[in-house]
Amino acid sequence: LLMPMTLKEVLFPGGKLKEYKDCKGKALSIPLGQRFFLGNGNKHHYTYYIIRKLFPGSTLFLIDNHFDFHHYTTKSVTCGNWVKCLLRDNLVRKVFYLDLLKEHDAKEIFQMSSKGFHIINCEAQLKLALRGNRLNYLSVDLDVLPIQSEWGTGLIDKNHLFRWIRYLRQQMAAIDFCGYSEMATSNGKQKLSKKGTFPRSILTLGELKEHLRRYKIV
Repeated sequence: LLMPMTLKEVLFPGGKLKEYKDCKGKALSIPLGQRFFLGNGNKHHYTYYIIRKLFPGSTLFLIDNHFDFHHYTTKSVTCGNWVKCLLRDNLVRKVFYLDLLKEHDAKEIFQMSSKGFHIINCEAQLKLALRGNRLNYLSVDLDVLPIQSEWGTGLIDKNHLFRWIRYLRQQMAAIDFCGYSEMATSNGKQKLSKKGTFPRSILTLGELKEHLRRYKIV
């Protein structure tokens, strides 16, 4: 699988260095403080390529309205199966899905955990997952917000979401975002469609970065 050429613009940020250990205990020097802006919700599978290129052996923390764990007959990495592909290709130690609204029952949690995919729905579980000097990566899909998108409507309050991100950010080597509108003008306003209406009622990249500044998520 080849890394999409469009990732060039997000793969070269600067950052400080800190020593971490990979899944085999080998010391790694990883540039920290990296933020990747992937684009709309169709590009969440770019996370797979970023982890494969820069953070193999990391632990993935996922905030998303979907598991992105679909089973397809094809081996291709897509926005619907990229999490499953990370585990299949042994690129991550574990995946922790943050069930911020506690929507998933015990049976579903057990079934997913048997596949290396763990659902976290309480603070005690999260603290346990974060324990130790590990290489952690946070991926956020903004489809969890109560806004209209082609992937449905989430239920998480915007302030609640960004407070969680601020808390988690301190424990992460890197973080990425997708699910925002790329249809924006230079002044940050969404372009109108041919019918004269906004294509989606979702955040623009400028609005996302403003929220990150407001919550001091760097």
